Formats: sequence, structure tokens, C-alpha cells
Amino acid sequence: MIRCIALIWLLLHFLLPCVRSYWRATILSPQLTAKERMIPSLHKSSLRSSSASSIISDPSQPIKGSRIKELQAQLAKAGQAGLLSYGILNCAYYISLTSFVWYWTGAGISTAEVGRSSLQRTLTRLGKVSLTVWLGSQATKLFRLVGAVAMAPITDRLIDSIQKRFQLKDRNQSFLYLVYGLWILAGSFYGSIVLIGSLL
Repeated sequence: MIRCIALIWLLLHFLLPCVRSYWRATILSPQLTAKERMIPSLHKSSLRSSSASSIISDPSQPIKGSRIKELQAQLAKAGQAGLLSYGILNCAYYISLTSFVWYWTGAGISTAEVGRSSLQRTLTRLGKVSLTVWLGSQATKLFRLVGAVAMAPITDRLIDSIQKRFQLKDRNQSFLYLVYGLWILAGSFYGSIVLIGSLL
């Protein structure tokens, strides 16, 4: 039962955002109008950079849900580059903060955990750590959105670079490979925590 709860929690707090990003990129991106497709990539990059700089340089703008929606709209306009940028920042945030909280909380055994297997203790601890990290992600969501908007031009060039380097047929294939890489990285990280914890 504990294993199922922990695995479901991991799916909800990390994999579902990735699936949602993939769905937006593969279903919503082809629905762009012909006019949007004709915008040169350099011009789109300058628009993204200027919008990101205007957000960062205007600290007087209140931090509200409307501002988050505005940033999400800008990410949607950035297309695959915006979605991938947000995914990269999310992956970096969850891995780094999970590592920090895991180390900071220590591996002591409470009275309630006496008699449990090491795997059960690891999954229970991972669930608590994941809850803490998720709560922190809600408080830092605005900063990650701003960072994703600023990173969009760089990520756009990264997608093109991967496509040219590995001679892929289109940008969608390059984008999917990068998304799969993030999934593998996150899965390997959380899997290694469970594996190492169960062996100790």
C-alpha cells in the first residue's frame, strides 16, 4: 500500500506536468496559424527576450494569478522552446531540491518506523520529501516561469542544434528526444533513491 501511494505521488507531482507539456507541443503546436509560422525564428527570439526582460525589470508589477497566466501565455506563444525550457527548469528544481531536503532531513529511524523494511522506510521518507518539494514549487512557480521565458531563445537554438547534429527529419523529433531525456534523468534519479535506500 505504501509503495502504491509513493509511486502515485511521484507520477502526479512530476510525470503529469511532462505529459501535459508533450500534449501541448504535439496537439496544440500544429494548430498555429500560417501567419505565426511565417514569423522568422530570430524575430520570435527577440520578442521572447524583450518580453522576459520587461517582466524582470518591472518589480512593481504585483505577483498575482493574472501575472502567472500572462507568463504561461507567453510560454505557449514560444511553442516547443517555451515548454522545453519550463520542463528543464522543473527537472532541475525537483532534482536539486529533493537532493537537498533528502540530505537535510537525515536518515534517522523514528519509533513508528521500527520493524518496517528499508524499502518501506525509503518510500515513506521519499513521499514526505516530495510533499515538501512540491509545496516549495508552488512558492517558486513564478520565478521558474520568468526563467523559462528568458531561456526560450536558447532552448530554441538547442532544438535546432540537436536536429542538425543528429540529422533528424524535423524539430518535433528533436523536441521529443529532449523530453525523453528529461524523463530518463528524473526517473533514474528517483529510482536510484529508492534502490539505494532499500539496500541500506
